[in-house]
Amino acid sequence: MSGAIKAAIGVCVGVLTLAAVFSFYSQLTDARSHRERDGASLHRVTPDYVMSKCGSPASDEVRVLTADGSADRELRYKATTITFYKSKSDKKWSYIAAQDSDGKQVDSPRALPALLPCLDQK
Repeated sequence: MSGAIKAAIGVCVGVLTLAAVFSFYSQLTDARSHRERDGASLHRVTPDYVMSKCGSPASDEVRVLTADGSADRELRYKATTITFYKSKSDKKWSYIAAQDSDGKQVDSPRALPALLPCLDQK
């Protein structure tokens, strides 16, 4: 083979290698951002978020705990109860815990889909 053909083949192999590396890097960063986005959304678990993913709960109870307006809210889905808390100063519902009918409690929002698989749906 002549030197020009070898050089052309080398250039083609180099270009294909670069394309493969860029493609792999792009897929890697897309997967990471998707995972971070899902994790961030579960860290911001609110009653509205749960209802948007899982539909209307079987029951939705709000109990005022103090005279200043602090309250807790329980959403019940079949065998799972999710508890949120809101103080007067914060005005946003914060996830506290979830529990199933067997007493299994989930304190971390990341583990919540184990009790409510509908939260994993896109």
